[in-house]
Amino acid sequence: MDRFCGTETDELLEKAKKLAAFSNSALVAGNTITVFTMLVLQEILAQQAISPVTNFANIIALATEIAALNASLHTQA
Repeated sequence: MDRFCGTETDELLEKAKKLAAFSNSALVAGNTITVFTMLVLQEILAQQAISPVTNFANIIALATEIAALNASLHTQA
């Protein structure tokens, strides 16, 4: 069996199948991952903002990715 981040990939696949069976849980899981990623990028953005002239290109790239992630969030129908 393969491992990913200390977890058996077969276990992850089974969890994913169970969550995907319920559209609401898949929606929540997707949004959770998106928001988590946005928060990580926000922390990196804050670090880059310490030296904005030097890190200008990185700041623009990070802001663009955060905006794209924000646009990918889904609401319940």
